[in-house]
Amino acid sequence: MTRKETPRQATLAWAADIHLDHAGPAKSEAFIRALADAAPDAVLLGGDISVGCDVVDDVQRIARATGRPVHFVMGNHDYWGWSVSGAHSVLSRLRGPDVHWLPAVGCVEVAEGVGLVGHGGWGDARHGDLLNSDVVLNDYVHIKELEEVFVHTPDTWELEGQEALVARLQQLGADAASVLEPALHTAASLYTQVIVLTHVPPFPAATFRGGSLLGEAYLHGYCCGAVGEALERVARSRRGTDFTVLCGHTHGEGRAEIRENLVVLNGEAKYGHPRFRLLQAAREGIELLNEAGAPALAGDEA
Repeated sequence: MTRKETPRQATLAWAADIHLDHAGPAKSEAFIRALADAAPDAVLLGGDISVGCDVVDDVQRIARATGRPVHFVMGNHDYWGWSVSGAHSVLSRLRGPDVHWLPAVGCVEVAEGVGLVGHGGWGDARHGDLLNSDVVLNDYVHIKELEEVFVHTPDTWELEGQEALVARLQQLGADAASVLEPALHTAASLYTQVIVLTHVPPFPAATFRGGSLLGEAYLHGYCCGAVGEALERVARSRRGTDFTVLCGHTHGEGRAEIRENLVVLNGEAKYGHPRFRLLQAAREGIELLNEAGAPALAGDEA
């Protein structure tokens, strides 16, 4: 999207955790039709789109059906059956004007004065206590880089003695932050509003589920501390820019104000019922459209 084509004010469709592999063909098609009918200026997919190599096909299908640019990041489920390095190799080679894997493209202008950056992040074990938690993620046996360091027996998954797993998760979080932080600085130097699309909540205060926040036992897998630290550093140094973070992963809706210029919105999700929210983006601010302006949630079959 060139500056000449950029709208003064953009309507964006944001979907978190749509899990099309759980939805089945009928609900997936209904979701995509609803996206097309909403006619947003762009579509933002915040990870957990489907599973493995199906992600690329699904993102391209959404772009074709809507005729709109699709900007996306990967969620943990999207890596199942892949290696992280293998997935990133495929995604970095995606070409075309309508499908953008945000870690590879850096900063995208979505409206006048509004930039978009993103990375899916990881539950990076910087918060909580993985070694003493009884919460074990399926990621640890479905993603190559985690499976190779996750020690378990066929009958028992235990988190004792998992220092190598902690180290691997923390490295993945650090890798995410190292990609995102320069993009944040670039965006903040150009725009007064920056949207940050991610998957894993970057702060414990944004880990909403069922009307409350997740407890310490879950945080190792449901919060990306490295990305949170990067966001706070940039927000402190770029006080003239407002940062709106869009995340998911926990499937609970909520809003957390981290700093005066740093807000996190977490999107509600339900397996088998893919939905999206509409946002209005302009240099004056980013807001979720209410029922008077547009459906608060759309794309869910009755």
